[in-house]
Parts: sequence; C-alpha cells; structure tokens
Amino acid sequence: MRVCACTQIRNVGTAPGGVTIDLRVTNQTEYRAWRETLNGIKRQDEGDGNVGYFGVINLLGPRIPSQRPLDKFWNEHFTFVQLRYDFINGGTGAQLTLGRVFLTFFDFDTGLSQIIGAEPAVEMMQMGPEAARLDLATATEIRQSADWNSQLTAEGQAIASGMVGSWTGVVNRASIYGIGEDNPVHPFDLTELQLARSVMVMFEQLSTFHVRYGINKCCTTGRNFLFGGCAPRRRLMNNPQALTYAQLPSACRF
Repeated sequence: MRVCACTQIRNVGTAPGGVTIDLRVTNQTEYRAWRETLNGIKRQDEGDGNVGYFGVINLLGPRIPSQRPLDKFWNEHFTFVQLRYDFINGGTGAQLTLGRVFLTFFDFDTGLSQIIGAEPAVEMMQMGPEAARLDLATATEIRQSADWNSQLTAEGQAIASGMVGSWTGVVNRASIYGIGEDNPVHPFDLTELQLARSVMVMFEQLSTFHVRYGINKCCTTGRNFLFGGCAPRRRLMNNPQALTYAQLPSACRF
C-alpha cells in the first residue's frame, strides 16, 4: 500500500479554548498520485504573500498501459482511494473531538481525455458514515447515485470491490467539464458555478471521518480533490431535516 504524501496539515482552525486544530490524512486502501507534490495545501499568490485556502488530494486516474510515462499506469477503468481524516490537537498531538464542524468539498468537474475518442474522466466522492448532512447548491451540477456500481463498468465494479467497509451514503459525481480558470480561489468568495460544483458536509461529535475519492473512465493524468471549511454562500438542503438558517454558524451564512 502506498502512503498518502499529505500526512498532516497544520493549523486548519481553532477549537474552543484556543486549541489549534491539525488535520491528519492517511489512506486505508492503495493510493497513487499523478503528482504527489500537489498534496497538502493548494498555494497561490495573493497580495504580498503566498497563501492557501484549500487542502488537496491528487489522485492518479485511469490510463492505458501505453500512455507515458509508463510508470504512471494503475489501471484503465476506475481508480479510487479511501482516506481517513483525523482532527488532531496541534499542541499535544492527541486526537481532538469537535462538537460540530462543516467542511466543503470543491470543484467537482470532468476532464478531457488524452486519448482520441475516449470519454471524459469523471470525479466522484462518497462520504463515510460519520457525515451527518450533505448540502448541495440549488442549481447544482453534481449528480448523485445510491452506489458506485450503477456508474461503473464491470471492470470498474471489480476494482470498487476493494473498498473497505459497507457505506450507505450517496455517491456524488461531476457532470460538467471544467477548466483551471473556473477553479475556486477563496472559499468565502465563490461564483455560482463554483457553488454548483461543491458539497458542504456537517459532522457532529467526532474526531475522525472517512472519504472515498474516485475517477471513472479512461484516460487522464490525475485529478485534484479540494476541501476546506464551510463556504458561507452555501444553499441549505432541500430536505426536511436540513438546518434552519439560524442554526448555521455565522461564517457559513450567505
């Protein structure tokens, strides 16, 4: 099993009592990247400094054996990784339980294939059983299915059988092609398009949660999966169990 390069992201927030929160990410299934150096914090120039607002996991996509470089072949049908995220007390290194926390997963889109005639690569994500609620934009581009197999070929289904544990949460997938110029720059300043490609998730009373990222269809290089804190312009869910506007943290209201 290959270890995820982004083992720990420091100072992602502050818990009650002024405790610094670190976020540790480890893989529970085999992991391969197109470019491991992209993992961690997505840095960008802003003003006089270099800042980062998003965490990123780079995942190697399906490729045919003849694509170069040859050492970047994993399989040609479907790639995925199952990750464990742990909140860590930045001062003591111990696991840290948080009462309620919102995380947003950004920029779900499809990418052009490098092989003529192949279908676009599709980014997919499933939250583990710890997720209390998912929030999509009203005009979302994200499509949801009850499981992975309904979206995969027989070969892809065989690969997905290696997922650890039985999760019942919906599988979110991209539906529209995206380019670098439409990527989010700041989680508190999202365009309608960027909102339509993001998912906000609520967790309660936990120190650990799990996520599966996948790329369906050949043939690409790799895809970046972005995550960060709550995005204030998120829409509330069209769900009878959705939070009311007043229940949202002030930073998450739009």
